[in-house]
Formats: sequence, C-alpha cells, structure tokens
Amino acid sequence: MNPEIFGAAIKGVLTNKYLRRFLALLAVVAALIWIGIESSLIPAHADICSKNEYTGNKECATYHITLVALWHFGRLLEDHAGAITAIATVLIGYFTYTLYQATDQLKTLAKQQEKSTRIHERAYLFGGGPTRRQEPRQLVSKDWIFVDVDPPDVVCMTISNWGRSTGFIKKVQWGLCPKDKFREDISVGKLIRGDLLPSETVQTVVKDDIYPPTGKDSIAYRHVSFKMTENIGKIFFGKLFFEDIFGDPHHSTFKLEIVTKGSEPLEGCYSDDWG
Repeated sequence: MNPEIFGAAIKGVLTNKYLRRFLALLAVVAALIWIGIESSLIPAHADICSKNEYTGNKECATYHITLVALWHFGRLLEDHAGAITAIATVLIGYFTYTLYQATDQLKTLAKQQEKSTRIHERAYLFGGGPTRRQEPRQLVSKDWIFVDVDPPDVVCMTISNWGRSTGFIKKVQWGLCPKDKFREDISVGKLIRGDLLPSETVQTVVKDDIYPPTGKDSIAYRHVSFKMTENIGKIFFGKLFFEDIFGDPHHSTFKLEIVTKGSEPLEGCYSDDWG
C-alpha cells in the first residue's frame, strides 16, 4: 500500500471525534492498568479460599490474575462472537470507507497538480505584426547585415510564444477587412464562425510549424503575407490553432488596424476569445 494513502486514511480515521474519544479512553485505561501493575497497586496473584465442610479448615488456591482475566476475556469473546464480528465488520467498513475517501482526495489533488503544471508550463501563442522577413548575410569584410527576403512592400504576420514550452501551429485563419465592415464589439472567433465578415475575407492556412518560447520577441510567419501600402486602414485579424507539449489543443485571436508605421491594437485585441 502506498504510505501516503495509508497515512491519509489513518488521519481521516483519527479526525472522527467519537472514534478519537474511544481510542483515548482505551489508552487511559491501559495506562492505568500498567501503572497499577508496575507500582504493585494491583497484585499479580490472588487466592481463592473456601471452608472445608468436613474439617472446618480454610483451603486456598493461588492463581495468576492476568492469566485468569485473559481466560475470562476469551470466554467473553467466545460467548459474544457474533456481536463482536458485527462490530468488527462495521469498524472495518468504516475504515475502508475512510481509506476510499483519502484515496479519492489524493486523486483529486494529483489532478489539480497536473492541471496547474499544464497551465504554467504550456505554450501561449499569439499572432500579430506585420513585419518584414529578413535574413543575415555575411559581407566580404566578414561583417553581418540583415537583408529583406520578400519583395518591397510585402509584410507578413508574426507569432509570439509567451509560454514556457514549445507550441505547435496547426492552422491559421486570417484576413484583412475594411474598418467600416468589421464588428469590433464581437470577438474574432464569433466573426469567423458566424460568417459575419464580407465574402472571401477569411483565408485558411493549414501548415504544421514549431514555435519555441520567444519571450518579448516574435517570429515571422511566412505563410501569411500581404502588401502593406494597399491595406493601410484595414483591420488585420486572425485566429491561431495550436497544440502544447502535452498534446492539448488551444487557440488565440488578434485584431489590429494597419497604419503607415505598422499596426495599432484594437480594444480587446489579445484578451478576448483565447484558450
């Protein structure tokens, strides 16, 4: 038996006030008997005497008090075996029930700890941007510079992982919508699910990708790109579907207004509709 479970069960039994009082009474009685024997207040032997009716002499037989008491106690147990068995069965049943409760509490605690671990250690992926993709290149002088990868004016979405472990992108739904046709009072998830956006606005990218923790930085997501200049003033929105290292599915959404120098978050940009 697991020592922790057994210990929890014993603790559960001892928390019952009636059982605790009974055990305390037994302990007190046992202590008094022990003290009495050790201090000779209770003799170890005694005599049984009777008068002989023929001789008139007093005849005595010495016996060991403890052994006789044990013999009588054995007879008592034998005479009331049925009742004692019933009481023992009830006590065993109560102990078993207490053990079950303790085990169930330990299972609940283990589940809570596992849930807490998953919450703290999982990945938290969020979309944003836009940004220009760049890569390092070494010059003849052996200095490094960053050069643009995409054509001029082409930008792409970014992904940040604010969690403690790697996240696995499974799908991205995104789009660019004129501001006057975008309902800011409705979450991005509901806009996409409820078909509340102009026709053919929402695009879907199904690509498996890996994103380690980035902290405050972000990584360009090359599968979502568009021309910056022609979309200034529009709402750039998206929904990311991803899994954490535990295999649990999650999603997050974002909504940003494209401006000349990049983007501006709308109210509830990252706080609504994520899990």
